Amino acid sequence: MSNLIGGHQHRPAFSVIIDGKHYEFDQSHVTSLDILEKANKNPPDCYSVYKGLEGCDFELIRPDEVVDLREIGHEKFSIKAPVVFNYLVNEEPETTDLAQMTPLQIMQRAAIDPAKEYLVRLFPDKPELVLAWHLDTSFDMVCNGMKFVSRPWVDVADIEQFGKTCQKVPVARQYKVKIQNKYHLVDNPYLSVQQVILLGGKPDPTRWDVLKFLSNQADPVKLQPGDVIDLLQPCILHFVLQPKQQTEGRELRRQFALLPDDQEFLNQQGLPWETLLTPQGYCLLIEDFPIPKGYNVDKAKVALIIPPTYPASEIDMAYFYPVLALLSGRPIKALTEYMIGQQSFQRWSRHRGPGDWQPGVDNIATHLHLVKQWLLKEKNS
Repeated sequence: MSNLIGGHQHRPAFSVIIDGKHYEFDQSHVTSLDILEKANKNPPDCYSVYKGLEGCDFELIRPDEVVDLREIGHEKFSIKAPVVFNYLVNEEPETTDLAQMTPLQIMQRAAIDPAKEYLVRLFPDKPELVLAWHLDTSFDMVCNGMKFVSRPWVDVADIEQFGKTCQKVPVARQYKVKIQNKYHLVDNPYLSVQQVILLGGKPDPTRWDVLKFLSNQADPVKLQPGDVIDLLQPCILHFVLQPKQQTEGRELRRQFALLPDDQEFLNQQGLPWETLLTPQGYCLLIEDFPIPKGYNVDKAKVALIIPPTYPASEIDMAYFYPVLALLSGRPIKALTEYMIGQQSFQRWSRHRGPGDWQPGVDNIATHLHLVKQWLLKEKNS
């Protein structure tokens, strides 16, 4: 009758300590699974349970072992992280006792040649993770459920070609990327802005901005110095470097928009340029335009008047500031003073022949080439 209280049989409770916290069991015999459930450790197969022995020692409880809580010394337990990790590679089971592994270690244990294939981790509820470029970077193992697959490398992925149609860029050993109208091969699809500037041949990244051109939008994207460029992003075409928009302490003016091809060409030259709306019309100003040897200066500001109907209509003549003179003292013919804004430019009256301008072929680039020929011809005549 002593075990009856209020008409109900009283079952003794068995007190235990699990990692310093007190718990009670109704039953006298427990397994490691019972202990993990009591301590709310899930999933239970990710943990190992140790029972206390006399003194300070602990002993691993096997999954099929039953512990009698009535025995003295079996009231203390410790739960530890798993000592064995099970995972799948290409649907084949693998096991390790390493709490951290690198992609290279996983591939080596699965007899996968990293020269031929790369590793991908699959998740049930989020996008896959490509582990192709940091083979020696370790990550934490999970006791169960990790899945990996290997896939063959593509040798070279041409970013511009995939970008033209916004196709998905494949994982590749190398990526062919266009910077400043030149192609470069890189081993990693993640580039810093500084890396792009250096690849573009500019030794001082602080003086340059990077413009990213995409096939699905008209305007380029100006990147920030700390940005990381992901070449796997769809629709990327190429990159253009542009001088920081500062000259003599002021911002460069953009009062009308040039055609995208003209903008790209001017940016590739690495010279500051501006577009102004003046009483004379649409004016393009280019700073530090190189002048051949034999003149009084080695660089000057050159201006072009852009017709409202350009490129159907031709660009004519060229305008220089300061005025140019030959060191030989020989006068230059067909020169006129011409005001643009508040500055007096020297107008060179030089013209193409009738019908020489070809819309769709000629543009700012071809006209500036012609201007350079005028300068050389005048010096050498």
